[in-house]
Amino acid sequence: MSHTLTRAALLLAAALCIQQLRVVLPLPVILMTLLIGTGVNTVLILAAATTSRKACLVMNLALPCVAFLQGHIPLFMLPVIFAGNAVYTFGYVPEEPLRRSVLRAPVVKTAVMVCLLFLIGHAVMGMPGRALVRMAVPFGIVQWSVGTAGVLLSHTLLKRTGFCQKSDKKINKK
Repeated sequence: MSHTLTRAALLLAAALCIQQLRVVLPLPVILMTLLIGTGVNTVLILAAATTSRKACLVMNLALPCVAFLQGHIPLFMLPVIFAGNAVYTFGYVPEEPLRRSVLRAPVVKTAVMVCLLFLIGHAVMGMPGRALVRMAVPFGIVQWSVGTAGVLLSHTLLKRTGFCQKSDKKINKK
């Protein structure tokens, strides 16, 4: 139990440090989004593979809250990012073949985030449909890209370190 809690705390700290890269690195927004998104998604999958669901839920909630408090995201994006990260971490199953993980977790995350973006944007903020489409399409492409990269990178890290508790035999065989 204490190892899981310690691991979860270290992974949360790593994800928060990755989020802070936008303060240190003067890169264009899209490159920064790809870099930070891939890093955070990698940490989320590492947490899903090596910690508990409760720890993942705390991380899924803490990361967008901290990003909001630091002024990196608007308030209406909190539930969008929280829900997307939650289905991403809960949709990743370490025991499954990499093909399924790469397909399911990022696709479901992207679908949930885009749907919530449309719902909140239209129902709550009253944004017109065309503006939502112009915002949601690139947003979805980026979310799918960083989600896929996160699964691939975390799988590589888990395989190389042999660190995954839940599926040592499955990951080391692939």
